Amino acid sequence: MNETNDTYPSETGLDAERWLHAYEQMIRFRTYAEAERARRNPVKLLEDWLVESKQADKGVSERIQQDVKAAVDDAVAFALGAPFPSESKVEQHVYA
Repeated sequence: MNETNDTYPSETGLDAERWLHAYEQMIRFRTYAEAERARRNPVKLLEDWLVESKQADKGVSERIQQDVKAAVDDAVAFALGAPFPSESKVEQHVYA
């Protein structure tokens, strides 16, 4: 484990929590057009509509977000733990 992350080793120092924090900081400095677009976020609008129409409660959204975060963290841990390809295979499946 490294000093920047207590959940899994990270070669780059990036993880979901740090990325989310950086994203939240970026949101603070939006232009009016960007803020308006964020206000009309279709995922947020759907969530609000489901809660208002009593088809889902707020907990459903939070559970989904937790599941997504766990899936992303698992994918990052898998990617960081994967071995590098051999020199003979490094250019396979690369299209330019």
